[in-house]
Amino acid sequence: MATSMKYLACNSRYPSSKVFMSKYNKALIIIPARGGSKGIKDKNIYPLNDKPLIYYTINAAKNSKLCGNLIVSTDSDKISNTAKSYGAEVIKRPCHLSGDYSKSEDALLHVMNTLKEKKIPIQEWTIFIQCT
Repeated sequence: MATSMKYLACNSRYPSSKVFMSKYNKALIIIPARGGSKGIKDKNIYPLNDKPLIYYTINAAKNSKLCGNLIVSTDSDKISNTAKSYGAEVIKRPCHLSGDYSKSEDALLHVMNTLKEKKIPIQEWTIFIQCT
């Protein structure tokens, strides 16, 4: 049985805690990327080495062995178009979940509820990756 398990995560605060995942399972990966950044305008699509910042997050997720569904949650058409061009699915986030004081966890729950409403199966594991 041990050979069919892959090491998934180790919490850096508790290095002895281990989470395992079957080699046959894939994870739902959610990337929150709202458009209303105050510090750097459009920071999630700001170019870094000729690629938008979100490209690196999407690329890392797609190239992992854990990637099942890859979804970007955003309120921005620019970010949405960019994410789609790099192969991510997009779920449009409503304005009330995209403000300066909105929590990333609310965006996560919005994606999960949207998938449930559309009767799209949700993988057993969810990975939440932030661009910045």
